[in-house]
Formats: sequence, structure tokens, C-alpha cells
Amino acid sequence: MHENSCLRVPVSPRPRVPLKGEECHINPKEFFLSLVPTQLARLINLDASAWLSSFRTVLLGGAPPWNSLLEEARRYKIPLAPTYGMTETASGIVTLKPEAFLSGNNSSGQVLPHAQVTIRNTTGEILNANQTGMITIQADSLALGYYPEAEAFNPQSLIPDFPTDDLGFVDQQGYLHIIGRRSNKIITGGENVFPPEVEAAIQATELVSDVCVIGVPDADWGQMVTAIYVPNTQTVSHQLMTTALEGKLSSYKRPKNWISVAKLPRNAQGKVNYEQLQAMVNGCLTT
Repeated sequence: MHENSCLRVPVSPRPRVPLKGEECHINPKEFFLSLVPTQLARLINLDASAWLSSFRTVLLGGAPPWNSLLEEARRYKIPLAPTYGMTETASGIVTLKPEAFLSGNNSSGQVLPHAQVTIRNTTGEILNANQTGMITIQADSLALGYYPEAEAFNPQSLIPDFPTDDLGFVDQQGYLHIIGRRSNKIITGGENVFPPEVEAAIQATELVSDVCVIGVPDADWGQMVTAIYVPNTQTVSHQLMTTALEGKLSSYKRPKNWISVAKLPRNAQGKVNYEQLQAMVNGCLTT
């Protein structure tokens, strides 16, 4: 929270359409709004782009946004401030200024004064600019540990920083770019696939309203790239999706399994519930 700022919470439970400024008794130009990418996409689909663009700043975090969503927000001149952070850092430690976003920058932003971000390889060595590796963090807001076993907070004692599960790089201008999560990496036929890249390509087809990509164990491939998606119309098929991705992704990155669902399981913060999703996938692939 910013000093002297206030937090307004709508009384009505889970409104299906965005409340207008006058309904909330606020002037959006004086306020910050915090969203996850799925919420932003749904609000834009509800023709709320003008309402969103009237805010002072719209913070965007919780999950990697796809490029087509960022381009759409930029087209509507929504003052987005993409952020990077986590529970362990008491929210954001990296933020992109709205003016940088509107000028075409698609990164997560630059590190805030109270934090330090370092990119390291698997042995803990610090990497140079534009080299992808594990994102590690030092920050004044960093948690002391996980109760009740604080020593388990940093299992990789060979480095002084907090090792995240995220992969990324810092460019020469100091902007952080997120590639994906190490634990979500799919290894198929010996090749590495990062779900956010595949999800972004699928979103860019504009054939789906939501999508999540995971790896499913396979005897031949090790893991099979699997896309669980919500089609925009009943005419969207896996054949149409596969054709739409030709020339957009390398063949090994294209999903070999396509599962159409009415809705992805997400929590109140808009994040995918992978346990429920895996159960859905298991049910679809075994029937």
C-alpha cells in the first residue's frame, strides 16, 4: 500500500461485471488496481477497457501474461504495471512503469530499491546479461523462513540468495524477463519446453478464452505436451488449433494432446489449481 492511500472493497459478492467508478464511489484516476492476467482478459472481454484505462495504474502479477494480452491492453492504453514477486517477498520486488509498458516494453520491469535479483546457473554461478538461468533474490522484505523449519527456506546453501522456482534473464537495461517455472518444464523427446511460451502462442490464435499446458508422462516421449483449453466457439477443434500453430512453434513444442473443457480450475486469485487440473486430465485420457 502507498502512504496515505486507501483500500476499497466492493460489498457485493463476486460481481460478474466490473463496478463502475460511480458505483464504487471512487475516482479511478486516483487509484491503483491489482489484477492477474486472467482477470484482465475477462474484464477486457466485458468491454471494460475504458474503465481500466481510467485508473492511475493497473498492477499485473500472479502469473506470466501472454503477449497478445499485453498488446491488447496497450492498444486500449491501459496503464499496466507488470510486476514480479511472491509470498516470500511480501509481494512485488520488480515492477515495470506504465509509461515503459505503453511504449512497448513487455518485460516484468526493473528491480525495486529494496531488493536485488541475480540470475544463476545450476551450480550457483552468476550469469551475464541476457543469459537465462535461475532467478535468485535478496530483499529487505524477504521472509526469514518457513515455519517451523526455517533452515528449509534455502536448501541450496551454496548460494546466499533465496532460490526461486523461476527461470529468466536480465537484459542490458536491467529489465527482468520471466521464461517460466523450473518445476513446470516439460522434457519431451529430450527437448525442453516451457509452458508459458506454448500458452502464449495458443492465446495468440484467439481461438481460446483460457488455456493451460502441462506435461503428461509418456513411454515414447518421456512427457507429452498437453494443452487443456476453453474454446471460444463450438467450432474450435484440436485439428484447427494444430493448424493455427504451424509456423508459430517448433514441432516438438506443439501439443500432441488437446483437451477441451468448459472451464479451467482456478482459485480466487486466478491461478490454476494443478491438482484439480491433473485429475481432469487423467479422467479424459483414461476414458
